[in-house]
Amino acid sequence: MALQQLQQQLQQQLQQLKDQHLFLTIYGTAKQRYFPKLKRCAKSTSSLMLVINWLFNLFSTTKDRFLLNFFTTIGYTIYYPDAHNDNTWIEVLCHELGHCWQTKKETVLVYSYKYLFPISSGLTLLALCWIPWLFFNPWLAGGLCALLVVLSGVQFIPQLPDYWRAKYELEAYTISMFVRWHRTGAIPDNYIGQLVNLFTDMSYYIMRNDPQKLRAELIAARDAIISGNHPIVNHPIVKLYLVCAKDVKDPLS
Repeated sequence: MALQQLQQQLQQQLQQLKDQHLFLTIYGTAKQRYFPKLKRCAKSTSSLMLVINWLFNLFSTTKDRFLLNFFTTIGYTIYYPDAHNDNTWIEVLCHELGHCWQTKKETVLVYSYKYLFPISSGLTLLALCWIPWLFFNPWLAGGLCALLVVLSGVQFIPQLPDYWRAKYELEAYTISMFVRWHRTGAIPDNYIGQLVNLFTDMSYYIMRNDPQKLRAELIAARDAIISGNHPIVNHPIVKLYLVCAKDVKDPLS
């Protein structure tokens, strides 16, 4: 019994070393080939992440959920929870590199504006409040300003679908599904359910409000991945992952 436990521990340690090797190979190749500014940072060491976490705590029933549970990519910096400093989060790394690719295609400013559209559009409308005062009398200007404030507030209603963030995250999670299938040979139903919850609860500020349709889309994507017919296989990050997995001879690939 003791010998079996020792063998299991050794196998786990060996697998961890191989995962770290694959992780660093993917990260280094992505940095060299696509994202020269790519870096990763523990959330607890970032003032920006601590401020965002404080804001999340104002509305979340779970303290420090943003800081402890979520990976966040801004520009080409991947912020990770401290518990994940072991460099074995290969599936998540590929997901976050998918966001880096989206940033590369659209520039940091455009991508960030669209990803945070409910917030960015709301703030834009607020910023426009001064314009009516340049062209209209005070009564009309005040009315238009009030209208802009109301429209700005509407943008923050979480029940409204968020097209851009949902689009970006669906692509990134499709990359995650491919990597999961490639490494484990399965994309279980409970994982699909977890994704549906992420898209339709406050984890991402309710990106979509059609859980049944979303579940059908994810199941169709899973079936296409397993059958080898999903176009995500041609995504540059998926291609990079496959090359790296082959180069390091990942035993689970």
